[in-house]
Amino acid sequence: MSSPFQQQFSAKSPVNHIKDKEHVHTGEDTGKIKPYPKANKEMVVDFYTGDTLVSSGPKFNPNKTSDGYIDGGDYPAKKLRNNVFEILKDLDEKE
Repeated sequence: MSSPFQQQFSAKSPVNHIKDKEHVHTGEDTGKIKPYPKANKEMVVDFYTGDTLVSSGPKFNPNKTSDGYIDGGDYPAKKLRNNVFEILKDLDEKE
């Protein structure tokens, strides 16, 4: 069992809660881009939080990806369901 001191200073997730259902995820902590099995979209997994980040369009913006990974930076996302977030338009491919 952890003490109140340990709980107070334990590591926090880098997810920044903006509103009840919006978050900011960092691109540096994500895995390789893969197809999202539930829709015609792409996804990455945030290694730090275990969250799945899904593109809102069919593909992530190629200007914000390299070598099969999304570039570093902070990306706003909205919650779709538990541990699944949709990246907002700034990372998605412009049509």
